[in-house]
Amino acid sequence: MGDDVEPAPANQDRAKLIDQLVEEYGSFERFQQMVAAQAGGQDAVNALSNALDQVRAKFTLDAWKSIMDHLYDFKVWQPLADDPQAFNAELNKTIAKLRRWMKVFYGIKSQRPSKNAERDKKIYGLRQQGKSFGEIGIDMKISDKAAERACKRHEEKQKVGLRDTLKFFLELTDQAAQNQPPPSKPESSSTPT
Repeated sequence: MGDDVEPAPANQDRAKLIDQLVEEYGSFERFQQMVAAQAGGQDAVNALSNALDQVRAKFTLDAWKSIMDHLYDFKVWQPLADDPQAFNAELNKTIAKLRRWMKVFYGIKSQRPSKNAERDKKIYGLRQQGKSFGEIGIDMKISDKAAERACKRHEEKQKVGLRDTLKFFLELTDQAAQNQPPPSKPESSSTPT
């Protein structure tokens, strides 16, 4: 499989959806606020948070099971045993998925924390309150350009966090769907005439 292979249409649609959500909401907190506004206030945010915790626990167990099943799947690994390079590539892909899932699940940031992360967060908060970068710069004793860069850094980190979370839940949803038995055909009570 070469690098020029296009992703499947469903994956393209999913990537576009994730990009739209990230651009529209920018952070998981704002995504929760939107849910609260549309579904009934803080109770909706609490319900969403509780549901996500339950989903995360359930899907994480499914993910662990899936990865272990994959690692024990003789049909996957035996054919790769003749090609050490392909074997290592598949093993690295599986371990990378496990690493990414664990980091998202346990809230480990995907980037090295910046030296001024708390300051950037404070600057972002001041900007959300309507202050200009010039006003923020004076308050924080930095230039307006430095305040703007700090705000952008924080926004980007928030977007990365939302994107990682959305990808994580979509991957786990896919994994859970793969582990589900196919739906049974409904029985008809009448016979066709």
